[in-house]
Amino acid sequence: MPHSIWSTVFAGLAFALCLADAIDQSSVSSTFTQLEEPGSGNVYRNEIINKFRGSSAISCALRCGREDKCRVIELDVAGNFCTLRTKITKAQSKRFVTMKKVGIAREASTALVGEVFSSCQDVFSKKRPRVNGAYNIRTGNTTTMTYCHMDNTTTCGDGGWTLVMKINGSKRELGYSSGYWTNKTSLNVERGLYLDDVSTVLPTYWSTPLTQICIGVKQPGQSASLAKWLKLELNNNATSLFDVMTGNDSKPFQPLGVQAWRTAFAPRLAINRSDVEGINVISASEHKESARLGVFGYIVLQRMSLNYLIGVGLFDKWFADETNLRISCGYVVMDINGYGQANRNSSICYIFVQ
Repeated sequence: MPHSIWSTVFAGLAFALCLADAIDQSSVSSTFTQLEEPGSGNVYRNEIINKFRGSSAISCALRCGREDKCRVIELDVAGNFCTLRTKITKAQSKRFVTMKKVGIAREASTALVGEVFSSCQDVFSKKRPRVNGAYNIRTGNTTTMTYCHMDNTTTCGDGGWTLVMKINGSKRELGYSSGYWTNKTSLNVERGLYLDDVSTVLPTYWSTPLTQICIGVKQPGQSASLAKWLKLELNNNATSLFDVMTGNDSKPFQPLGVQAWRTAFAPRLAINRSDVEGINVISASEHKESARLGVFGYIVLQRMSLNYLIGVGLFDKWFADETNLRISCGYVVMDINGYGQANRNSSICYIFVQ
């Protein structure tokens, strides 16, 4: 009987769950890499070893680590249903996160059994395998399997970045007025194991300390490896991004200028000045352009007076009656008098902290 799998569009995403189980005072550590569905419509059928209900990603992988014959695990993201399999031959739909065991090594200690890290920077500094993937991160009084970006990026520098939020700019869940910015409420936590186009809010948003923010921006359906990055350095240490976003300081980071925002979000826009840049910024114009995190301003282009808005958590009154055109992440440029044609683009945005 065919069994469906889920796979991201992120080519080459290494999904490493470095897990261990104590056996005879030593431990067995297994590394898993997420499978990528080629998009050709091929269907995978796998030999089943066992099935378990109520399994998290980490417990599912641990079970596979104990089974010598286990080479593939599937986790039903909707129902936390774990399936252990011996091989892959062909595939099907989108209900499962599927990971393949790619490495097994014995270690002298049991440190990785249930090992919990304070952040992805903690993982990076302890020199665990520095591979992009999900790690067990402490989030208040509990732990959350959270995607860690371990690769070096030209803009954000060394790895060790903790994912707090993913924003699909074409959806309204994380627009400016969304309660997710001001309430400690998670969204699609099970999708926080990897980078895809589904809006997500993780408990790391209100529990991970930070001194800097890294924003990845890509187009819908595009590989996350093609994301462009923007780095914001805070003026002071913060206990969480939630505290930054709900604080009274509208300019808690060193300003980058519109060119940096344009390069990441709107490289084709001819914008060369910014009026306001910061957090929870709202314009004084009648349109009340606002952004949870971004920049907006006024320009004159081809004899038209234009307002522009770039960033995440966006809102503008230009489209108050056109709800399908709301953009929660990306950019909007509009004739200030409302007569010109708008130039707008929604993006997929990943927000990391460190």
